Amino acid sequence: MEYGTVVKVLKGMNSAFNHGKYTLQYFPYKWTIPLVGKIYAFKDYEHALRWAADYSDVSVWEAEAEIFKEGSCMNCIDLAECYGDFWEWYSSFLKRDVSAYPSSLSTAYTPNGTVLCNKLRITSKFKDF
Repeated sequence: MEYGTVVKVLKGMNSAFNHGKYTLQYFPYKWTIPLVGKIYAFKDYEHALRWAADYSDVSVWEAEAEIFKEGSCMNCIDLAECYGDFWEWYSSFLKRDVSAYPSSLSTAYTPNGTVLCNKLRITSKFKDF
């Protein structure tokens, strides 16, 4: 597996969004491994900052990660097929069927600069918003 440095956006010490039982909690220098799916992070501070600026009460952290996939914008619908349990729950959380989205919708893609990680450990905080 490829390891590298990524940038993670957190709300408190959890994932930026509350995903119920799938919400991940982070601790400095301890590996976080998701029950299902992958951890979303950013390839650099600039991409993370651009995304985080739209939210309040979040922090931006440098992190080490085992990288699964990197891309400018990855199709979330393709990822949904791999993680049925999560996406079934997430559809009910959003109160709509995410698998029904046509892949051409911009909401079906990850933010620019996204890195998907198998596991991640935060190391140092850059900034709070």
